[in-house]
Amino acid sequence: MLIRLFFSAITGILLSLVSFAQSTKQDNKQSILDAPANFALGHAKSQRGHYEDAIPFYDKAIALNENYFDAYQARADAKYNLQDWAGASEDYNKMLALKGEDATVYINRANAKAGLQDWRGALLDYNRSIELNGLIDGAYYNRANAKLQLHDYMGAIMDYNKAIEMDPMDSASICNRGSAKILLNDKTDACIDFNRAQELGDSKAYDLLQRYCQ
Repeated sequence: MLIRLFFSAITGILLSLVSFAQSTKQDNKQSILDAPANFALGHAKSQRGHYEDAIPFYDKAIALNENYFDAYQARADAKYNLQDWAGASEDYNKMLALKGEDATVYINRANAKAGLQDWRGALLDYNRSIELNGLIDGAYYNRANAKLQLHDYMGAIMDYNKAIEMDPMDSASICNRGSAKILLNDKTDACIDFNRAQELGDSKAYDLLQRYCQ
């Protein structure tokens, strides 16, 4: 009798464990299904520019599925738009860990580092992004700006040249190239750039012409 009672107790425990395992499996499945729903709610907020309201939904989506790449990307972009550069960088780090090397993620993380004025860190990420894909819009322009901040004026000019080669109407690159030339005491060529940038409608060019080219 004692043996049978003991066996009955074990059977009850085993049945409970099976029930718990099935319940856990269902909960995990439901969590995976709930993650996209929270992501969609966050995305709807982001689409309206309500980034602070979007982030808790992305947080929930990630809590339900810690490998949810799109949720990390959306949360990083929301933080970036709120100028939470450090928070955005952390999410870009996670994206790289999940996906491996990606040129777009590197350039986005570089931009966040630039927001933190970590110009050397930004430069390393711009370099890697360009190594992986040199055709991403803004890659050379952004790297040139980082080089400008690091006082590598010739390096900046070379990158602005590349950006202008890719888009001859890029007034921002033309204007900033002029600024780099001013810093190298090449006033004549700088003023040519400022004039061209003004012709293309760059808002800073007029003031620079007035200051350096009269």
